Amino acid sequence: MGGHVGSLGRALTLLAALGSDEVVAAGGNGVGEFAALIGRDKSQISRTLATLAEAGFAERDPMTRRYRLGWMVFVLAARSGDQRLISAAQPVLTRLVRETGESSHLSVLRGDSVLTLLTESPGRAVHAVSWVGRVVPVMATSSGRA
Repeated sequence: MGGHVGSLGRALTLLAALGSDEVVAAGGNGVGEFAALIGRDKSQISRTLATLAEAGFAERDPMTRRYRLGWMVFVLAARSGDQRLISAAQPVLTRLVRETGESSHLSVLRGDSVLTLLTESPGRAVHAVSWVGRVVPVMATSSGRA
């Protein structure tokens, strides 16, 4: 997103950083960490994060003063994509899991990455992470190599 300029571009870049694997795994970042990550002034980052938080796109932990993705991101994500594809795929994945006893994923190719839209797993499966919504390099997934 380096081609974006101005406050909207800064907000989009910051929103992408809020959703990065590293920031999510860390439980959020502080203003200074985001400023260093994005290469912007702390005051700009602080104002942009405050605006995103006010609109529900970011959430600030008052104890740690770290920001993470807000609820509005999840609302929009639930409404995005081709919901007809997901609805049509759900029973197919369920049947496939029942017949094979293995997990099954609905993924789409996005450039040189794979985005997982839906995952079905057998009842006995234990998962450390959810693949839904993750963007992973093609060659790093069985879905991408298939």
